[in-house]
Amino acid sequence: MKYPDPLRLLTYNVKHLSMDPAGVAQVVRACDPDVLALQEPPRWLYRGRLRALARATGMRVVVRGRGARTAAILVRDGIDCGRGSALRFRVWGARQRPAIPILRGAAMVWVRGVRVVVVHLSLDPVERARHVRTLLKNTANERPVTVITGDFNEGPGSATWSAFTGAGLIDAGAVCAADAGGAAAPTFPAAAPHSRIDGVFAGPEIEVVQCRTVNAPPAPTASDHLPILSVLRARS
Repeated sequence: MKYPDPLRLLTYNVKHLSMDPAGVAQVVRACDPDVLALQEPPRWLYRGRLRALARATGMRVVVRGRGARTAAILVRDGIDCGRGSALRFRVWGARQRPAIPILRGAAMVWVRGVRVVVVHLSLDPVERARHVRTLLKNTANERPVTVITGDFNEGPGSATWSAFTGAGLIDAGAVCAADAGGAAAPTFPAAAPHSRIDGVFAGPEIEVVQCRTVNAPPAPTASDHLPILSVLRARS
């Protein structure tokens, strides 16, 4: 099925909406996404913040909490999407540093022929690598039309980014920046960004029309990460 309209995807670590929820909502409205891919969404006692963000931006929550854990997906009201799903990452396993593990997972949904996968990877490199392997294994069948986006907690040249490109995914930010004769902008920390630890990786059957870091106010103060806005289109 051919989808005439491109998909506007905004990926955003919102730090539990604990800094400036109204500012986050303002950023989202200005970007006008069809799909909002969240990392560190508010959970447990603060789930009402997520519902409030959905109301403030004209969106609905399709994946949150439970299996998705540190990821969530909102879709614009009026846009059809497949049933959202979650992938739980195994909690216990080898780690570089002893610590109580954080429950993590990935959120997934089909919209306009694109499978959007949202993830917030671990700070621990050993655990992060294990989760990346799980993620790539579970997205292998539809990889050509898959977009993996989120906060990867490491940047270009790292094991995570190499694993994604090695699996045939395209660093959308780098491609768009290179086409414009520059380099992709950093995303963290938002107030004075110097690291590009957030990203968008697209399968080979997805046309990347646009991919850019959003740094217009109030983005530098609304959260501790800057969001990334992508415009994508399934080729078939």
